[in-house]
Amino acid sequence: MLAAPHGAVYVWPNQKLLYPRQLAEFLKRDDLVIVGPSWLDARRALGRQPMLTVVDHMAIPALTDEQFAMLQREVCPL
Repeated sequence: MLAAPHGAVYVWPNQKLLYPRQLAEFLKRDDLVIVGPSWLDARRALGRQPMLTVVDHMAIPALTDEQFAMLQREVCPL
């Protein structure tokens, strides 16, 4: 999270987002948009412009094929 580029979307491993949002605030990373993996679902991405996306390392094994395919748009691996 600390190494994420400014203004990136940060994909957390699950939809429980209170802790990662508090962590981002503690780390003074209020520029990050913290989302769960469902943000990568194709139906949610309709009409959305590609965005710089960082995926938490613990989220990768849990992604569906569809969600993983969405990562081909624009990703910053950490």
